[in-house]
Amino acid sequence: MHDLDRLPGYFNDPVADRDIALRDGAKLTLSGRAAWAINGSTDCKVTATFQSLPGATFTIDGAEPDTNAALLNASATYTSGSGLFASLGFQGEFSGNVQSYAGKAKVGISW
Repeated sequence: MHDLDRLPGYFNDPVADRDIALRDGAKLTLSGRAAWAINGSTDCKVTATFQSLPGATFTIDGAEPDTNAALLNASATYTSGSGLFASLGFQGEFSGNVQSYAGKAKVGISW
């Protein structure tokens, strides 16, 4: 069972955004963030009971996160003077027992 006094805590730096002006009104925006996640409770067991079915209690065991984890986010967005944009992003979580990362790409137009 999870207690509200054991929610994860995060220490992170301010989001670092940097705009770089390019030719013809284009712009490159770089963004990054790093954080340290502290999980106070790594016990991932949940007990459930169906109230309308007496005696139907069961426990679900989940994957246990590490106590400490590094969280990283980075992105780059190119915006042309005519409104076309392209963006690439990365998100990652790294700890002693977890390596999770993902990427995304977007292309579009603003008017």
